[in-house]
Amino acid sequence: MNMDSAVTVVIPCCNEEAALPLAERALRRLTEAGQPFWTFRYIFVDDGSTDETWSVLQRLFGNRGDCRLLRHPQNRGVTAACLSGMQAAETEIVAVIDCDCTYDPVQLLYLLQELGANTSCVTASPYHPRGRVEDVVWWRLALSRSASRLYRLILRNGLWTYTSCFRVYRRSHILDLPIASSGFLGMAEIIAHLVARRRVVAEVPAVLRARTVGQSKLRVAKTAIGHAGLLARLAYGRINFAKSWGKEANA
Repeated sequence: MNMDSAVTVVIPCCNEEAALPLAERALRRLTEAGQPFWTFRYIFVDDGSTDETWSVLQRLFGNRGDCRLLRHPQNRGVTAACLSGMQAAETEIVAVIDCDCTYDPVQLLYLLQELGANTSCVTASPYHPRGRVEDVVWWRLALSRSASRLYRLILRNGLWTYTSCFRVYRRSHILDLPIASSGFLGMAEIIAHLVARRRVVAEVPAVLRARTVGQSKLRVAKTAIGHAGLLARLAYGRINFAKSWGKEANA
């Protein structure tokens, strides 16, 4: 296998038994669409599910040579699950996607096209002027759009979307980051750390659709408070965050 064309796709799962058959079909489409340029491997991380997610994962993916299953005994959060998958990956290029397929996994091919030699991360961007959102509930959309606008204002790096989990990374550029947030907030924190280290972050217009099966794990009030806290630290961090990260980056 040509390791330059090998991609590990990490799929965090928490109580996603209903979504996994949909994911199985979508990943088969991705594998076929990527040929012959990309070879995909898949790592599923069961993040402390209390339903039948683990048994469904074993049934659908346990015997597949291109799949690996990991399990957190307790729920640790979506970012923690993503990082566990990245740590277990054996390829330099690692993608993270949502199990509920609110982003069609085939869109990864567009993100991979933008992963230049010096690019640390490419993120899907439904809030880009050429991106699109379809049928997402207003409160979730309002929270995510508002947070992204504020991160754009404070970080001043011109991205349109900071909260998406649907991304492609260079693994070696991510695992050294001191990510403090284990939940949804960690997605924005990853971007903030990369920007502070002057690593290249790109984005690709994408289509985000409403979940059709299962339930969202996003806790609105908790996530909103978390974003407010991180934004405040970042705003002050033009003094503190930047100074401390700058020292780490130059060490």
